[in-house]
Amino acid sequence: MNRPEISFLNDYLDNKKQQGFSLVELMVSMMIGLFLIFTVVSSYSSNKSSSTFRAELGELEANARIAMTFLRDGIEHAGYPSIYIHAIDKAFLTESDGNVSGFVCDTDGAVSYQEATYINRYNRYTKDQRRRDRISIAFMPDNPRDPEALYWQDCAGSYAADPATNSIQAANCSADPVSGQGRLAVVYNSYFIGDNKLKCTSSRNITVPIADGIEAMQFRYGVKAGGNTVYQRASVVEDNNSWGNVVSVQMALLVRSKNEVLPVETEQGFMLLDRRIYKTDRYLRKVFTSTVHLSNVDRAN
Repeated sequence: MNRPEISFLNDYLDNKKQQGFSLVELMVSMMIGLFLIFTVVSSYSSNKSSSTFRAELGELEANARIAMTFLRDGIEHAGYPSIYIHAIDKAFLTESDGNVSGFVCDTDGAVSYQEATYINRYNRYTKDQRRRDRISIAFMPDNPRDPEALYWQDCAGSYAADPATNSIQAANCSADPVSGQGRLAVVYNSYFIGDNKLKCTSSRNITVPIADGIEAMQFRYGVKAGGNTVYQRASVVEDNNSWGNVVSVQMALLVRSKNEVLPVETEQGFMLLDRRIYKTDRYLRKVFTSTVHLSNVDRAN
C-alpha cells in the first residue's frame, strides 16, 4: 500500500471519529443487539419451562408410584387369614357389615370390642363415590413374635407395634389363638381421597396421608362366576351380594401435578376404568391403572 492510500485511510478514520455513527448504522446495531437479547431470553425461557415441566412430571410419577404401591400392598392382603388360618368372612368391609363384631387395640395393648357399625359411622365401607371411590379391606394380623409371622401392621403402621419395643401390644392385637384374639382379630384399612391426597384410615381411627396429587380414584371388582371373571362396581357387587366371589381388583388413579405447567388452559379428557373425567386448566395429569389379584381368596368359588 503506497503512501497516498494510507493517507486516505487515515483521513477517513479521522472523519469517522469526529462524525460518529450515522442513524442507519445505529439502527442496524440496535436491531442486531435486540435480536441477540431476544434469542438469549427465549432460549433461557424455553430451557426453564422444559426444566419445570420435567420436574413436575417427575414428581407426579413419583406420587403415582407411591400411591399404587401402597394400594397394591394393602389390597393384596385383603382377606389375609393370618398364619393361623382363621376363616375370615369377607375380604372387604361393606355397608351390609353393620352387625359384624370387630375390635380396637389400644396403645397399651388392651383390647376393647366394638361393633363394625362404629367403624362404619364415618361411611368408611367400600363404595362407589363419584370420582373418588373408597375401598376398605379386612385382614387378620400375625403375632410378630412368631418367627413365621408375615403381616401385622395396619396402614397407619401402628396396629401391632414392633415386638422389640412393645411385645405386649403386638401379641394382644394379633390373631394368635393363644396370645392374641384369635379369629376376632380383624383389622380394617380404608383407602380414600381427601384434599387431593391418597389417605388411609385404620381400625384404630388413625388417618395418615400417603401420596399427594391424587385427584380421582376408581375401583372395579373381579367377580368369578362360571369360570369367568366379570369386573363390576362396588354397588353392583353389593346389590348381588357377591363379595365372596371377588378374586381381583382393578384400580385407576388420576394424578395431577403440584403446579400449573401447561402454557394455556386446555380442556382434557381422562378415562379411568369406565368413568371419563374432563378438566380445563393448566395442570399436568396422567392416569395410572393396575390389577391386583387376591391371593388370599379361594378361587374355587
